Amino acid sequence: MDTTTAGTELDDPNMNWAIMPWIDNVAMTLQAVEDLLAQTVPVRVLLINQGSSEESRRAVDLYIERRGDFRVLCCHYLPALPSLSAAWNTGLSMMWSLGHNWALVVNNDARLAPVTYEALLEGKRAPERPLFVSAVVVLT
Repeated sequence: MDTTTAGTELDDPNMNWAIMPWIDNVAMTLQAVEDLLAQTVPVRVLLINQGSSEESRRAVDLYIERRGDFRVLCCHYLPALPSLSAAWNTGLSMMWSLGHNWALVVNNDARLAPVTYEALLEGKRAPERPLFVSAVVVLT
């Protein structure tokens, strides 16, 4: 695989995805996105807009456009999906339909240590082969 384009395809099954529902609070949301992009493993972020204001939607779209690297995508649901769990499940369904076997689901008010995703991947590889790994505590 060409390393200059490795992991840029939506359906690359080895890409580490994070799914993040959000409603307004753009500054907090983008800080959480930056935390994900600063992980020690490559991460792409799928933002799920759960009914934010037009101003917030434009701000996030502009942020994504200015990044220009397609590591952050956003789906706008207007009207919003019926619940937070519906947003999580919609994002996970997208990932599964693209052939991914894992994704981190994180809220937009989370702050993540740079090693969080890597630690979760290590947990996923445990001999017990867990179906679910949680980031309740990841220390740096």
